[in-house]
Amino acid sequence: MKVSVVFDNEAEEGFRQSWGFSCVVEKGKEKILFDTGANGRLLLHNMNQLKIEPKGITGVFISHDHWDHKDGLPCFLNVLDKPIPVYVPESMEERIKKEVGDAGKVIGISEGKKIAEGLYSTGELDGEIKEQSLIAETEKGLFVFCGCSHPGVDKIIKKSKEFGRVYGVMGGFHDFDKFESLKELKLIVPCHCTKFKKEIEELYPEKTKKGGAGRVFEI
Repeated sequence: MKVSVVFDNEAEEGFRQSWGFSCVVEKGKEKILFDTGANGRLLLHNMNQLKIEPKGITGVFISHDHWDHKDGLPCFLNVLDKPIPVYVPESMEERIKKEVGDAGKVIGISEGKKIAEGLYSTGELDGEIKEQSLIAETEKGLFVFCGCSHPGVDKIIKKSKEFGRVYGVMGGFHDFDKFESLKELKLIVPCHCTKFKKEIEELYPEKTKKGGAGRVFEI
């Protein structure tokens, strides 16, 4: 599985940074855009820098209803030549349908479910704001993608374990500080809004990797 970070607060040389998060998950025949950041033009710039063709994306997965994770969606969909599935938490389904019109096939998700071969949603989890996370099967175990982890990284990992053994996690961890919940993981990539990034790096130096737009991971 190949994962390319295309929107983040930090960026590699030649890439643009801004507040928000997005990554492209390539698994088998699927190429899923996880979240879209806050700005579609910036998102498309970074995708172009990584030679990721927007028309090759097979689906979009939106974690939660915050501008820095979903506002790039209309711009992204408008460069495609056909509508593709857009998986969103059920609580924001109707509003996103109005925002994107016929440009995307909006699918609301409430419970944990399979969305494609080897890819699952945790379902809409309760927290400060309702949020879903993406789970991907890999040969090493399950890898979890979080938007801001408003329900809590510990709760997201616990839910993900219903689908199998969790190998790693990437995304925004917000103000998560229950670091013991990360102990069993083999790969941790804190991005975006992670308040205690330095503390996580110090506690788990061998398995914590740097995020940032332009970073590519083979998992």
